[in-house]
Amino acid sequence: MRKYSVLPGAAAVIAAALVSFIPGMPKLASTILLLIAIVFCVYWTRGNIIYSKAIKALRGKGKGESAEALFEKALRTGIPDNYVIFASSILLAGKSNETAAEALRILAESKDDRTRGQAKSVLSMHYWFSGDHEKAIELTESAIYEDGLKDRNTYTNICCYDLNEGKTDKFRKLVGEVHDNSPVFTHFKAVSYMLEGKYREAGVLLAKLFNESSPSYADPYINYAVVHLHYGMLDKARELTETAVKAEAMPDLAVYGKEFTTAFRDALADPYARIPFMEAVNRNIKGIILGKLPCWENAAEPFGGPIAPGYPEEPDFSSETIAREDVSTAITDEDEEWIRRH
Repeated sequence: MRKYSVLPGAAAVIAAALVSFIPGMPKLASTILLLIAIVFCVYWTRGNIIYSKAIKALRGKGKGESAEALFEKALRTGIPDNYVIFASSILLAGKSNETAAEALRILAESKDDRTRGQAKSVLSMHYWFSGDHEKAIELTESAIYEDGLKDRNTYTNICCYDLNEGKTDKFRKLVGEVHDNSPVFTHFKAVSYMLEGKYREAGVLLAKLFNESSPSYADPYINYAVVHLHYGMLDKARELTETAVKAEAMPDLAVYGKEFTTAFRDALADPYARIPFMEAVNRNIKGIILGKLPCWENAAEPFGGPIAPGYPEEPDFSSETIAREDVSTAITDEDEEWIRRH
């Protein structure tokens, strides 16, 4: 954004050097030009100085203004493109921010494919959190398919967007495009298997996820609870929902918020509700995956056992394997419609 910002200062330095070699030219002229160069350098690099203060504040080492306030000030002052991307991503975490959006809109017109794609990807968060979900999805798809941006964050965003919008066919197609075994994509692959009705495969991936990490948001815990309910494992499912309630859900990108997870836990803890609730969950898997609680009526008799009778035996997910960890990428009607629109 500030490609030519150092030119005035550099010109002043060159001029000062040339003047110093001109016979009879007073030294004062050279000194004045050097002072001008210093002023220009300080003026044009002040954004970088503010950005450095913001980084320190982000790490908890700064004093005074918050990291967010400093990042916003740095954007208004002017900083290099890669700094703009990072500062904007901090400012757009969980909310919209017009200062960040304006800086990113400029970069979204960059001639550099990667810069343009990154700007669109981060800018999509502004539109998502301001309520324009269609624009958010459009920008992210453009970053991936037009600018060639294939990084994890961009795919994470679009997968979250599509899942929140109920576009499960597109979600599954996107997950199939990503060869990434990070916790977030291990979870996404498990969700994709659940949408196919493949609970053993989903359980294997979720067991692997929890063996290797401790997610800070509710979604994986609820999804693993749903897998356990497929096998009638009431107590295992309830224990996972206890953790889900305590987890810090990602604002607006997580499917399950505090109200949903609390209701899910309470239903499994209620002896009169747990069996009919489990049955309702098993009848409405797609709805659950999309964050919709099913309707159920409490039973006339309580049930306090850990395992519901009449369900298939649950495999030992930790010792099971699956032949592949990718997902079906067959073109669906929804995919065809998306291709036509692009």
